[in-house]
Amino acid sequence: SLHDALPISYPKVVSQEDISQEVEETFAFMNEVVYAIRHIRAEMQLPPSAATDVIIEGKTDTIQKHSGIIEALIKVKKLSFNPQESPSGFTSSAMVKDLKIIIPLQEEFAEKERNRLAKEKEKLEKQIASLKNQLNNPHFIERAPQELVAKTKAQLSDAEKRWQTL
Repeated sequence: SLHDALPISYPKVVSQEDISQEVEETFAFMNEVVYAIRHIRAEMQLPPSAATDVIIEGKTDTIQKHSGIIEALIKVKKLSFNPQESPSGFTSSAMVKDLKIIIPLQEEFAEKERNRLAKEKEKLEKQIASLKNQLNNPHFIERAPQELVAKTKAQLSDAEKRWQTL
């Protein structure tokens, strides 16, 4: 029969000596960097077709060595490492381990981003006020389970930190 005539080659098990912890860690790190850049771009509501500059500050040896991964997966106008001068104008950034990833925003998107940040700040202000109100209520503190009180305090702390970064 036809089935018997076609040899099927299945993937082989990788031998133990082909597995490298260093390669696995490098790949995971590069994946985090690509994810962070995509996340910044998504927050800025940049279309995937828009090429942007990407600036990476910190210990960039690994990133520079594997920069082709970033350029293959993200539309990059210019990829820079530890520039002499920090970018001027409107930027958005993220941290990945000890690296700071910065994306300068083109002027046409800057106003849109300012509005988004203002709405985000307003939303956080309402959340902070609500959480403070809850924590200032003696009935809540007395009657609620301690885990809920602790969780509410943690939410307040997190919201205040995010508010300060906007």
